[in-house]
Amino acid sequence: MDGETLDIINNIKINSDLKNEIICDMPSNFSLVEKAIYIYIKMCKVLTYDEEFYVFNQETNVQLKHIDMRNLTKITPDNNKVVCYEFNAIYAKFLYEIGITDFELLGISGMVFNGRHQKLNFTVDEYEIEADSTTSSINGDMNKAKLNSPLVGLKCRNIDEKLIRKFNMLISKVYSIIVRQELEKLGKGAMYVDLSVDNYMIHGILDEARMDLLEKASSDLSDEEFDKLSEKDYLKRRINSYIEILSNCNLSPIDTMHFSLALRNVAFNELEKKTNIIVSYVKDNEEYAEGKEAGLSAIITASENNINYNRDSNDNNYYYFIPSKGIIKTSKQEIIDKLENGKLEQMEDEYLIPGISSCDDSKINL
Repeated sequence: MDGETLDIINNIKINSDLKNEIICDMPSNFSLVEKAIYIYIKMCKVLTYDEEFYVFNQETNVQLKHIDMRNLTKITPDNNKVVCYEFNAIYAKFLYEIGITDFELLGISGMVFNGRHQKLNFTVDEYEIEADSTTSSINGDMNKAKLNSPLVGLKCRNIDEKLIRKFNMLISKVYSIIVRQELEKLGKGAMYVDLSVDNYMIHGILDEARMDLLEKASSDLSDEEFDKLSEKDYLKRRINSYIEILSNCNLSPIDTMHFSLALRNVAFNELEKKTNIIVSYVKDNEEYAEGKEAGLSAIITASENNINYNRDSNDNNYYYFIPSKGIIKTSKQEIIDKLENGKLEQMEDEYLIPGISSCDDSKINL
């Protein structure tokens, strides 16, 4: 580590409550690389991407809230909204404190972040590792870890396939231990199963949500009634169950949006995702958290018949999804009114609203 990087590391201060939340349960017998994996996953579970930064597309006025490195001390388990370079700096500090010093911390000048996307490459023992918690703002590891889903941003950069496999097994091992710790605190430790030395079962929140959705869609039916149920009626029931489950989601706004897409991906087939149930993110200038300038909400377009992309049609059902507040059934005209008066703003092309935006099914996010 060069002198400039050491100076930066010495200037990074981690809030004591955050530090305790991340490392208090870390097994003392872990190897150095296992500790690095543990800290990364715990940080992904505790911290969340700032939805305001996302909806403003990193505009300067919002970026100013994140570029001062002295603000890192304000990040706690409760005040947990971060962006990529803040996560990166905190992670680098944790690594340094456990004895990992072979890394280059980029994107910082003095006490100011340069505002560009950052990931951390570091070496520990035989492993060359890349850590990027925000490969996607809404589909990265800070989102995935909340659901115990497979991670995509923590990678072994070695070219040796055996070493890569060994590293991935370490991720599975550490991940499963973290999930077991969480379940035990909830009194659900028996749900964790260690299948073998090389195979760890991780309790999947998304799988559980999918099973809950399917059960809600048919629990009031007898076997005979279920067998007679038409595909269209069963689809309608699954859509209603999907709406109900999302209404009760208590994750942060951006993690809730990730959950809405992730659950949609496992609860509906490819054709249904394109023609029957579509989630469109919107910048919300009316409903947002205290201290923010805007929020992230969604319009869900649904139909047991094929969704109609014609702007003159009124065939679709629309739901206004406000994270932490629930889902309100709304009308096409109400959405148009909110868009026209600036209370809502549409975002990227892949999240345009069917029947309202000038789009067709080729532009819909799957």
